[in-house]
Amino acid sequence: MSLNSVLATILPGAGLTSGSVDLAGQGSSQLPPPPACSPVSGVTGSGPVGVWGCDSEALPKVALKADRTMNGYDGCNWFSGTWREEGARIVFNDDRVSTKRACGHPTWFTQARSATVHGNIMTVHNAAGDSVGALPRR
Repeated sequence: MSLNSVLATILPGAGLTSGSVDLAGQGSSQLPPPPACSPVSGVTGSGPVGVWGCDSEALPKVALKADRTMNGYDGCNWFSGTWREEGARIVFNDDRVSTKRACGHPTWFTQARSATVHGNIMTVHNAAGDSVGALPRR
């Protein structure tokens, strides 16, 4: 199955073209890696509060709480911090603290500076606004 067909399944109507995706009409950008797992069946919600990611010790996950705190795992290190909403964007504040294990493999969530939620998928963006990954709602 191609990356575009996977994303078309989890992001229906996202305006897929070869090598790019239009996330909520915000212009074309590089395709993010697809979630390594699917959203949990029957789990729905609106807004960012909740648990995002896979139920696996090796894959990224983040819990965004109503009090604007967050904690999670980037695939190597545990982290915590705070977040805020700016319009439709979730912004991860610069107060994030983390363990510092050297795992020898890249972890894309360490690049996370903001995110957007589309249904049950959170798309994570780096400081330049590029999509770096996606997490399903748990």
